[in-house]
Order: sequence, then structure tokens, then C-alpha cells
Amino acid sequence: MAVIAHAWASSVEDRVAPICMPSTSANFHQSALTYLQGKRGRIFVDNDQPGMEAAQRWADQLRAAGVKVDGFSFIDLYTSDGKPVKDLNDLCRVDADCWEANRKVIESIMDFAIEGSL
Repeated sequence: MAVIAHAWASSVEDRVAPICMPSTSANFHQSALTYLQGKRGRIFVDNDQPGMEAAQRWADQLRAAGVKVDGFSFIDLYTSDGKPVKDLNDLCRVDADCWEANRKVIESIMDFAIEGSL
């Protein structure tokens, strides 16, 4: 749901089709990858070691299937209670001062879905 909220805030909700990987051990099934060929994607990387490793594996799978993909990292972002932002859900609770200090990065979260970007 958080990806839809961020897409809506960026006015690109009609241009995204979120895929949720249920765990860091999940992989794309080969038959599913054929539907993604030629698409553009962004992996929102969970801010921990297993999340980073899974994101790299998924990016490799997607690129091998002909998907143009990049990643978005939450490193150096903090929630209003001072905890590190781990994922898109946490980003909905980003600290106001952190938002101001990182506005350009945070506001670029959905740039991949804007025609002609990247």
C-alpha cells in the first residue's frame, strides 16, 4: 500500500504496478519474468543486509529478463521516532527535519515512473 501512497503523491498512480516479494528468500518465477520484459522497474531496498542481498538478486533476475531496473535505498533516512527508515512503510513516517535535509532524494522516489526520466 505504501508504494501506491507514494505514487499517488507523485501523480503517477496510473503508471505503476507494484510487485511485492513476500520474503528475502523469494525469487521471480521464470514465467512471470516474461510479462515484465521491456518494462521499467525500481526495487525499494529494505535497509538491512538480507534486504540488500535480496535486492541485488532480484535486480540480476530482472535485468536478465530485459527489465530496466534500479534501486532506491533508505540509508541515512530516519522516522519521527528516530529509528532508521527500513522500507517504504517507514518512509511514510519520515522525520520532518530528515525530509527537509533529504527532500531531493525523497521526492525522486517515483521518478522512474515519469515518462522520459532516467
